[in-house]
Amino acid sequence: MSRGKKSQTDTRKSTKTKGKNGNNVTPDASDTPSTSTEAENLQSTISESVDGESQEEVTVVTNEQTLWLRNVIRAQAKDILQDMMDEKWSQIENNPTIQRMVKALIKSEVEGLAEKVSNLTIECQKKQRQIERLEHECCQKDHQIKSLRLQLDELHQQTHDRSLQVVGLPEVESVADDVKQIIKLSKEKLHIKLKSSDFEVTRLGKKKETKTRNTLLKFKDKSLRDKIFEHRKKTATNSSPRENIYFNDQLTKHRQNLLFTARNLVKSKKLFAAWAQQGNILIRKTESDKIVQVYDHDELKVITGNKGSTDSIEKLRGNSLQTSDDGLSVTTHLSDYDYYVDSDV
Repeated sequence: MSRGKKSQTDTRKSTKTKGKNGNNVTPDASDTPSTSTEAENLQSTISESVDGESQEEVTVVTNEQTLWLRNVIRAQAKDILQDMMDEKWSQIENNPTIQRMVKALIKSEVEGLAEKVSNLTIECQKKQRQIERLEHECCQKDHQIKSLRLQLDELHQQTHDRSLQVVGLPEVESVADDVKQIIKLSKEKLHIKLKSSDFEVTRLGKKKETKTRNTLLKFKDKSLRDKIFEHRKKTATNSSPRENIYFNDQLTKHRQNLLFTARNLVKSKKLFAAWAQQGNILIRKTESDKIVQVYDHDELKVITGNKGSTDSIEKLRGNSLQTSDDGLSVTTHLSDYDYYVDSDV
């Protein structure tokens, strides 16, 4: 205690100064430096004593420590949250009330979904029946359209029943010269007398120097046309086919293409024979098979397939073919036949 009092007395004495008259004088507060001022001066002195490189090192060390501390805190917080979640989830799983609520909710959702699935199934069945009905109607419409196209092609072919197409007739200067050629050819080769008034002559296509155009003959009398067609082979007696003159049926564009395809099948040995007669396309698959009339390329594909036969054609058409003994008269029910005709026929 004596030491404390003595230090306080010395302190008070040290803070007093003597005036001119020798009296003790206590200095003003402004003459005594404050504690904060001394601290600032001390900080300034310390800062000046540290060079620039030392300051940078201190800053780097401080940043690294801060980053490390931040990562540690994050990792610990994550572990704590995970433990809390696991604990809460364990409590939820073991809570009978929550289990009952979850089961009731799942059951309600399942029942609602089951009802929706049932309604969708019924709706799908309705749509499926509608689709089947529409498909059936479309098939019927397609069948009717194809049947009408066949009938249209047949009517178009009937407009050519008095016409013949002549292949290999040399070209001359005028139509009158063509008429004279036909009359002379009919008289000398076919032994049939014709008059210029019996028929009309027209050259088909544009004139070319390297190719002879075919000639179209339109007869006024169908019997005269049929008579010439019956004796047509008499004009094809030369040994060189290019020197012969042929009388052929005038066919629609579709039937021309069909006959061309059939003859190529004959060349490839898939058919025995193919020809046109009275506007009909006739084929014979083998020498022993009966003659069959074909109407489109699908029939040719069927009959020339690995298991193709006349029976296959009949099955495709859905009706029976009727063939005469000489194999030249072939008929079918046009209204029941499935057929496609080119749009420009």
